Amino acid sequence: MTANNVYKYIGLLLPVVLLATTWTVFALLKKQYEPAPAYLFRFLFYWIVWCLVVPLLFLKLQEIRLLFAINSGLFAKTKIVNIICVIIPLLLGYGYAFPRALQVSTLPILLLSFLLA
Repeated sequence: MTANNVYKYIGLLLPVVLLATTWTVFALLKKQYEPAPAYLFRFLFYWIVWCLVVPLLFLKLQEIRLLFAINSGLFAKTKIVNIICVIIPLLLGYGYAFPRALQVSTLPILLLSFLLA
């Protein structure tokens, strides 16, 4: 079996593993902690494991650098669709969740969520 085939099988299995582990961890944390800390720990689990560690297992150092490189071509005049695709999810997310969050959030939480977005 070649390395390419191994990556294909891993690629097919990762969504199933993601759903299984995330559901399990979320359910355990929900039983173990109050709602606010459980939410924080679930958030941290997902982002640290699935959005940081797993991608780093498959990327080379040069590919990681490219993730943070500025791609000026992405925002050229002919790429207006790309700009719209970047802005619309932010506007929809903030338009839906932000008004309700303003009622119960503190200033540091609001600033942090804005910076993360």
